[in-house]
Amino acid sequence: MQQLNWDDLCVLLALARAESLAGASGLLNLDPTTVSRRIKAMEKRAGEVLIGKDTPLSGTVRLTAVPFLLNRLLAPRLAEFSRLHPNLYLSLIPDSQNLSLTRREVDIALRFGEPREGGSAVLAQKIGRVTFSVFTAKDVLGVAVEDRPWLVYDPITAHLPQAAWTETLRHQSNGLQSPVLMHDLETAFEIATTTPVRAILPKAVAHRDPCLIEVPQEPKMPDMARDVWLLRHTDMRGAARIDTITNWLVEADLFL
Repeated sequence: MQQLNWDDLCVLLALARAESLAGASGLLNLDPTTVSRRIKAMEKRAGEVLIGKDTPLSGTVRLTAVPFLLNRLLAPRLAEFSRLHPNLYLSLIPDSQNLSLTRREVDIALRFGEPREGGSAVLAQKIGRVTFSVFTAKDVLGVAVEDRPWLVYDPITAHLPQAAWTETLRHQSNGLQSPVLMHDLETAFEIATTTPVRAILPKAVAHRDPCLIEVPQEPKMPDMARDVWLLRHTDMRGAARIDTITNWLVEADLFL
């Protein structure tokens, strides 16, 4: 068997990552015919077949997002994804600190708000919006809704849109605030279901919880919504397992 050169190794690496000829051509920025020709030349030199028939999509993809997106919006739909792709594994990494795509800590990231990371090394696409409203627990401790304090955020999280919305609404109403300060939506959701407070929560999730009721606001706030963006490294463009999950996330309408 003749020794493979650097170009040959690059082609084989692309095939291993993409798990398909079309995916490898995308990673290499070559047309599929050229990639196929190179593979055949390698096989001729090697005296053996280097690529077998297409196999079911398999492998592991690491996906990160803030805990709320993973737990409340993505997790309930994962059984559907697993039925479609039983040999493809998703490693879910709940993290609020923005694990890095450019350092290859993760393969895919879901972010609230327009991304500001990675520059040209990161592909970003908006895949949906999460709309918010005010919710409170049903008849907790007999406290009237209008007398309930607002579940506000710690000042160090003042950059979060939901923190600013909460402050605006609090000042427009009774001005009361809960003694418990929030840092993230996951905790806010749990507190709101069992405590007599008013909290700004994603409508798609809160409407499904029988412990919560929506509180109409007068005057109404301007649009309370956050865009959801999907990020991946440009080097993974065309990788079959990455493209499969990306396409499913886009088509599943998880974020409304």
